[in-house]
Order: sequence, then C-alpha cells, then structure tokens
Amino acid sequence: MRRFAWLLVIAILGIVISVGNSYLRQKQITARNAPAKPAPLGMGLSAKASKWEWANNQGDKPKSLIRASSFREIKDPPSTELEGLELLLYDATGTKYDLVESAQARFTKGDRVLFSEGDVRITMGIPEDGPKPNRVLEIKSSSVRFELDSNKASTDKPVWFKFGQGEGQAVGADYDPALRELNLRSAVALTWHAGEKTMHVEAGEALYKELESKVYLKPWAKLTRDTLVLNAKDSVVELDQGIVRRVDANQAVGTEQQKGRSLEYAADALRIDFNEKGQAQKIEGNGAARLISGNDRERTVMSAGRVQLDFIATDAASTLQKAFAQGKARVEAKPVPKPKSIPAETKVLSSDSIELVMRPGGEEIDRMETHDPGVIELIPNAPTQRQRRLEGERLYMTYGKNNVLEKLRSVKSSTRTEPAAQPASKAPPVLTWSQDLEAFFSPTSGELARLEQWTGFRYQEGPRQATADRASLEQAKGEINLTGKARVWDPSGSTDADTILLDQKSGDFTAKGQVRSVREGERKANAAGLMNGSEPVRATANEMYSTAKNTLVRYEGRAVMWQGANRLSANRIDIDRPAQKLKANGQVVSQLLDRQASAKGQVFTIVRAPELLYSDKDQFAHYRGGGVVLTRPGLQVKGQEIRAYLSSNENSESNWEGPNGGLEKAFADGKVEIVETRDTKSRQGWGDHAEYYVGEARLVLEGTRPRMVDLLAGVPQRTTEGKSLVWFANNDRLIVDGEENRRAVTNLIKKK
Repeated sequence: MRRFAWLLVIAILGIVISVGNSYLRQKQITARNAPAKPAPLGMGLSAKASKWEWANNQGDKPKSLIRASSFREIKDPPSTELEGLELLLYDATGTKYDLVESAQARFTKGDRVLFSEGDVRITMGIPEDGPKPNRVLEIKSSSVRFELDSNKASTDKPVWFKFGQGEGQAVGADYDPALRELNLRSAVALTWHAGEKTMHVEAGEALYKELESKVYLKPWAKLTRDTLVLNAKDSVVELDQGIVRRVDANQAVGTEQQKGRSLEYAADALRIDFNEKGQAQKIEGNGAARLISGNDRERTVMSAGRVQLDFIATDAASTLQKAFAQGKARVEAKPVPKPKSIPAETKVLSSDSIELVMRPGGEEIDRMETHDPGVIELIPNAPTQRQRRLEGERLYMTYGKNNVLEKLRSVKSSTRTEPAAQPASKAPPVLTWSQDLEAFFSPTSGELARLEQWTGFRYQEGPRQATADRASLEQAKGEINLTGKARVWDPSGSTDADTILLDQKSGDFTAKGQVRSVREGERKANAAGLMNGSEPVRATANEMYSTAKNTLVRYEGRAVMWQGANRLSANRIDIDRPAQKLKANGQVVSQLLDRQASAKGQVFTIVRAPELLYSDKDQFAHYRGGGVVLTRPGLQVKGQEIRAYLSSNENSESNWEGPNGGLEKAFADGKVEIVETRDTKSRQGWGDHAEYYVGEARLVLEGTRPRMVDLLAGVPQRTTEGKSLVWFANNDRLIVDGEENRRAVTNLIKKK
C-alpha cells in the first residue's frame, strides 16, 4: 500500500514537471513571436489611439456621433484631444445630420462639451442617404464650442458661411440643430446671387430659422440690390430654395434709382416680394406709408395708411407698374422750379383709396384714379394763379408725356375756385356743382386749360348764381359757356336762355336763344317812368348782353320788355342804368298805362317808331326816325318824331330800371297828322308841330297853316285853318289863332 502511494506522488510530480517544461517552451516561443513593446505614455496621458469614435443615441435613433483620426486621453483635467474630427449632429428623424469638421478639438466627457480652438466647418442638412443638395449651408469659424447633450454650437469669433446661391459673414454665432436655427450675433453681412445682380443684406444681428426658411434681422437691417437700398429696423427675410423671396421690414425707408427717375418708399411696416432673379415684384407698406417719385420736372409724393407697389420684371430691370394707396391716401405732384419760367400749380389728390398706373418702362404716370370719394386741389405757385378745389365721388386722371396731367374726369362733382392773389381782389370764390366733370390741361405747362361740367350744373359766385345742362370754362379767356336751359340770377334779377356766356374777370355775360330776363322792381308802387315801378321788369329777346356789372344791358332780336301792363318792343333795346337812359331801335312799340284809369277802364298810350331815346332822369321819351305814331283811346298822332313827357312824382325813389307811369304830354314834329274819334264824330288835323296834354285833353296844332277837319260819319262837316289851332277834347272846344296878315278861316259844309 505504502509503495503504491509513493508511486502516485512520483507520477504527479512527473506530470507537473512535464507540463512546466511545455509551458516554458511555449512561453519562449510566444516571447519570440510577440510584437514589440509599446513606448511609455507621455506625462498626464492615460491612453491614446490612432482612431476614435464616440456615439450618443436617443433610443434607437442616433443623436450625435464623434469620429476622429486620432485621439489622446488627458488625465487632468479628464478630456480627450481629437485630430481630424468629424461630428455628426442628427435631426429628430435620424435621417439628416449636420456635419462638423475640424483639424483639432478637445472633448470633455464630464461636461459633455466638444471645443475646437482652430477652424471649424459646419455643413447643414446632409441626408443620411442620397446626394448632398446644393442649398446646404456651410459655416466656417474658430473657437467653436459644442454641447453634446443639446448638440448646440457657439463661437465668439468671426464666422463665414456659404449656402446655395450666396455667402455671408458675422461675428459670433450660435447654432441649435434641434430647432434648425443659426443665430449670428453681430456685424452680419449676407450676399445672395440671383440673376445678373447680387443682393446684399446687412444687420446688427441675424437669426436663421431653417424650418421656416426665414432670416430675422435686428435691431437694424440694410438691403442693397443694384440701385435699390432699404434701411429698416427689425426685419425678416423669407427664403425659397435658398433664394430671397420676401423681406418684411419695420420702420423702413427704401430708395431706388431708375432711368431718369428716383423712387423712395417708406412705412412703419414694409414688405417686398422678389422673383427668382431677385427682382422686386411687389412692395407693400403699412402705417405712415409713402412713395416719393422724382425727376427733373416734378416730385410726386404718395402717402397713405397702406401703399402697395406692383413691379414688372424684365431681363434688364424691375420697373414700377402700379401703385395703390389706401387709408387717408394723398398724392402730391409739385413741379420743380426752373429759371425764367412760371411753374404750374401743385396738384394734390386725397381719397381713402388711390390707384396709380405707370406707362411701360415705369418712368411716367399713365393714369390715376380714386376708388372712393376724393378731393383734388390745384395750389398756386405764382400770385397770378387761382387756387382750385374739386370734390368728386370718383376721380379719374390721365397723364401725357413728362408726367403732365392731361385730363381729369369726375363724377358727382363740386368745385371751389379762389381769386388770384394778384391782382388783389375781394371777389368771392366761384363754386360749381355737376354730375359729370372733365378738365383738360396744357400739355406744356400742366395748367388748367378747359373745364367742362354737365348734368345738373350749378354755379355760384357771391350773390350771382347759374344753372345749365352743360358748362364749359375756357381758362385763358376766363369765360364760362352755359348751354341747355341756361339760367343766371342774383338778388336783382335773372336771365334764362339756350346759351349764356359768362366772363369771370369782368362779370359780363351774353345770353343767346330764347332769352328771358327778370329784374326786380326797385321803385315805389306809384313811381313814374317808362319801366321803374315796384313790379318786376321782364324781357325776352333772341340775344342779351350784360356788361359793367349788369349796369349796361342790351336786348337784340325781337326784344320785348314789360312791367305790369307797360310794354316795350324793338329789334334792339339798350339800357344804361347809371345814366338812367334807354335806347330802342327798329320797329319800336311802347305801351304805357296811365296811372289813373278813366271811367271806361285802363288807358294805354301806344307809340310806334323806328327809334326811341328815353331819359328816366328827365322822364322824357324821344321817338324818332320818321313814321312815328302815337295812339290813345280816341286819338292817333303821327309825325316824323314825337317827344313824350311822362308823369313825374317828386317823392318817388330814383332807382331806375327802364318804361312806369302814364303819359303827361307829347310833342310831335314833321308832317304831323292827328285823328280824334268820339262816337260817330271824328276830327283830323295836319301841321308841322303838334302838342298833346293828357290832363287837359288839349291838342295844339302849329306850323305852316295847320288845318283841322271835323267829320261826321266820315263826311267832312267843318274845316278850320289858322296859325295855331287849340282843341279841347273834353268839351269839344276849338280855339283858332290867325296870322297877323292872314285871318283864320273856318268853312262849314251845309247839309243839302
């Protein structure tokens, strides 16, 4: 048994020795085949490697991934230095990432911050699969800090970046990949290349929101494209596929130089829309909005609560096509003063909404109109010009060359024209009203040339008023032509005619065609005179001329005047009110009513003559021209001329109008012939001179051997001749005065 135990020990020892020898031999072989021993780590290093990778996932989706061509682990403070860095920052879907590239960076695991002292390049929006789009934003900066938990990046150093069709720079930046937002802290300058011309944007600070495709600029911004310059406060640039398509600017002022014209626009809030070539398509201003357009001839200012400008883009440029102003809109066009020339009036248009359309090329205005009731004012720029104001429910303006107003049209219009400053005048303003109105302006000076109004036209100048179907003003002549049921009146009277021509400078007027006039009576009811009682004086004629402030009046063509029962007709009647004279020519017929009627009723004196001269001061009417005939009840007097004296009244007022009062006496001269008729009796007389006294019914015949014949039933009964024959009609008494050497003769014819 003991012998077996020793054998077992010896066997185990042999196995151990055998295994040990095998291990030593294998160790020697392994030692010979093992790689060289690495060099010792540097001071402060715990590890280093040629390649390094660190991933940060959120669930099953990647959040960030750090790769480096080499790394070194620093003991104190614990960190990792990376070379050839690539940092992938994924979006929420994990299908896109932003690539951060840097030659060197330091990674601190404790605070999970990656910092690059040198240059850093960031490429945004790279798809996980597929080609990189050309609108990818690339950023270059230095001293960039990345927070791996939030994937945010920031730097205080200058930043340069490139995108699809532009580039830019700033000082200091912050990038949040989760929100897809890039904040540029200061000194921002952006450039977009669109079309043939670039667009430059400058700002104090900018925030790019990729998800919104917008760039927010503050606290100020400046946009420049070719000759367009826009300065503003807070602004927003909206992008489409990397192209600027819209700019919203606050407290903005923009200027643009076009061929032969400058544009300036401003507003509390200004919006500019651009096309794919970077050309302005539409500009909209809200809040104290205005558009200023100027050239070497005129400066036009459009202002309103809201102004919209529409542009048309061509290969050459973007030109203004239309402008629309709304909310207390106002357009002022003021001529540029030039040496040795009188500028036209300044034109001001006001309405709640105004639309302006430009001619092709955007250099000149084609037309302008209001969409609401409006007011246009012509403000003088010279003392000889008159200030004018037009109000209308709708206003339409057409322009000619060089932005000169050519025609103005208005609906439901009223106008007000003030007198010119020179010559000094106390004349009242001229007011008009009409349904329709058109004004035409000089193509050279732009001043008003002709004004036409129709449908319900009314006119007022102080106490003078007028109406007509249509009215036309010739500015150079200062004449207003009223046509169609024309009527002019003032407190003293009125005139109606087919047409009336008013002279604004002198106050004269001419009426033609079916003229009818009325002048209020100015004397007491018992006043004497041809036509000067208290009743209105009326007249009709083919034509009427009023001059010297209606103190000189002429009626022509079948002229007829009447006051009560008194009547005067002639081919022409002239009235001189200051001289209190009247003249009538051609087929004159006057009818005068005696103030005291006879037992048989009213008594009229009717005189027919080629011509009448009347003086109201003397109460004297001179009928002349041959073939004058005076007729009264039972009496007819013929002669070459008749001088009639009307009954006078010393207590009456002397305000004269022209024929009231009855006949007092009448003198006839030249081949005088009288006929007196009473019942079946009549008397005829002949002489060179005759006198008739109404109150006494006394008739006097004088001259070369006057003769009188008594008739009974047309048969001569008695013939009387003498130097003078005096006959009293009331008592049928005849007084004959013979000559010194020739007796008076009376021949009686006896009955058979």
